[in-house]
Amino acid sequence: MKKIASIILCLALVFSVFPTALFAANTAAVKINGQLLQDGVPVQCGNGTAVLDVQNSTLTLNNATINQDSSASPGTPVLRADNGDLKIVLIGENTITSTTQRPVYLTSGEYTIQGTENDSLIIKTDSDGLQADGGNLTIDGCKIDITSSSYGGMICLGKYNTGEFGILTIQNCANISINSFENTLMGEYGLVINDSTVKATARSNQEDWPTSVVSSYGNMSIVNSAVTATANGEEASAVSAGGTVSINNSEVSATTTSQTNAYTALSGNNIYITNHSHVTVKSAGTIGIWSPYGSVSIQDSIAYVAAYDEWPAIRGDNGGTTISGSWVEAFGSEVSPELTSSDSAIFFNNEGSVSGSLVLPGNVAVSKDMQLSISNDASITVPAGVTLTNHGTIYVMGSLVNNGGAIICDSHAGGTATCTAKAICSICGAEYGDLGSDNHVNLIAVPAKAATCTAAGNNEYWYCSSCKKYFGDAAATIDIAPESTVIPAKGHKIDVRYVIPATCELEGNSGELYCTVCGQIISTNNIIPKLGHSFVDGICIVCGAIDPDYAEAPYISRGAGSTWITESTVDLEFTSTAEFAGFISVWVDGETLDASYYTVREGSTIVTLKASYLDTLSFGKHTIGVVSTNGTAQADFYVTDEGEEITVEDPVEGKTVNSVTENVGGSATTVTAILVMISAALAIYKIKA
Repeated sequence: MKKIASIILCLALVFSVFPTALFAANTAAVKINGQLLQDGVPVQCGNGTAVLDVQNSTLTLNNATINQDSSASPGTPVLRADNGDLKIVLIGENTITSTTQRPVYLTSGEYTIQGTENDSLIIKTDSDGLQADGGNLTIDGCKIDITSSSYGGMICLGKYNTGEFGILTIQNCANISINSFENTLMGEYGLVINDSTVKATARSNQEDWPTSVVSSYGNMSIVNSAVTATANGEEASAVSAGGTVSINNSEVSATTTSQTNAYTALSGNNIYITNHSHVTVKSAGTIGIWSPYGSVSIQDSIAYVAAYDEWPAIRGDNGGTTISGSWVEAFGSEVSPELTSSDSAIFFNNEGSVSGSLVLPGNVAVSKDMQLSISNDASITVPAGVTLTNHGTIYVMGSLVNNGGAIICDSHAGGTATCTAKAICSICGAEYGDLGSDNHVNLIAVPAKAATCTAAGNNEYWYCSSCKKYFGDAAATIDIAPESTVIPAKGHKIDVRYVIPATCELEGNSGELYCTVCGQIISTNNIIPKLGHSFVDGICIVCGAIDPDYAEAPYISRGAGSTWITESTVDLEFTSTAEFAGFISVWVDGETLDASYYTVREGSTIVTLKASYLDTLSFGKHTIGVVSTNGTAQADFYVTDEGEEITVEDPVEGKTVNSVTENVGGSATTVTAILVMISAALAIYKIKA
């Protein structure tokens, strides 16, 4: 016993020093571009990170950007997980990009990609976008966008030898968008889409290379979801399953676009469309909905199915087609060889009929050029929250009941219009058409009355007090506008007397206004305000008076166009024509200067920019502004280096000249001027130095 106890104690000591990770869940090994991730060690991925938590079998991608490493060995996936379970948690926007390699490759395990509606994974590749091989894959709550130029989109494959795994599940408000060359969304042995949105497009056009947009070799279940599948190739189905296709309370659109495509838009071993689903199927080259080994059942749902030319719209080869409580529009050679229907409206091309008592399962419309017959023993009920829209023709021999819903009809029938009420549609109960133009009551004749200066008159007319219309004849056949009956008041013919014109400085009088027709005095002694002076450049253009407040806008009379040489000790002086008493401030290049950067003195206003300030300015043109109470005088000046040739616009001539500067302050001059003044300038420079 002591020996056994010793062995147990030794084993306890050995296991006590083993890493905790050895007892963690069976976590997949994760590599990024061939490099194995270590537990808890963040890997920088662009501006984000990737962190593996072995204990919790979690890989967190936080705003990660991962690109294919061109130096990695051929065949190395960008993100790879092997032989275990792994939950990939998305935070923010994550991007994986590759060319020749798979961007995401998951093998032999249970895999989940999880996040919220604000978390996403964007995959761009020339290879298969997201592939799980020999395991199951769940997309939970997040957004995934995949673009694959040459291969598949999102593929979950099982084990070929056992048929295990290969179940792809999309759930909890996940939002999937995939555009790929082939096999856009595939769960090999099962595809489940719950409470989510999927938009998938395949564009394969390769001969003898059949593919599917949304597919499974097993069963396919779509519940409370919206799925759009579009096959643009010549050998591609939109929605296809080897087992049962079940569509429950979902919106599904399956479309093939090529007329040479021999593959069905929607196919499965058995197809069930139930519980207020809305299915739109458009097959450009063959059958719309096809169950080659089973049946098709549409229950309490809406289906629009269009097949190519003479192909059946819906076909169930083993069990036929059963439609109950549904609205089905079928376009093709037939609905199904074996069709059983009850309490439904079924259209075959443009003509439809109702069997039994149909309670509409959702919003529906009778399209233009289509007609629906409700026979004597049939009825349609529009329940609360549902709208029936009629753009075509509805023949009601039985009953059409609105039970809290809405019936919208733009192809009305029945009822009689009067001058005050439109006809009432016998289908929807709404008014329609025009009012009766010849059924007027209480027509009143109004005699003509002449107008005066102040009172309007009227022509003879007739007025219907019921419809409030006006007519120009007693038979009420000529409609007229109400205003056409009115003869406006003539108005006074006004003249004026005793007028005194106003001047710039004196008021006038409009005199007495009176009517020459009726003699009424309109007004007397209307004061005309004095005109006021209209000064232009200090002189009234009306009377020639001088404006005592006129002051000419200031300008820079000396210093405009000056150039200061860097490191010179000479200040730069500008003269504004403004009075010194009105000086306010100085700015350079729009920025007001501290008073320590300049001096100002009288005559008119002389501003001197200090060399210490000028030495802080960059080379090139600058603008000075001298702000005074009567305006701002401004001019350009230049800062340059010794010996540098600059281009200056002559402020007088407006011509462009070139100058070469010397290391002195003051204005840059032309080369000729410099040759004349060089000796004097050098002498001054030496004295100042």
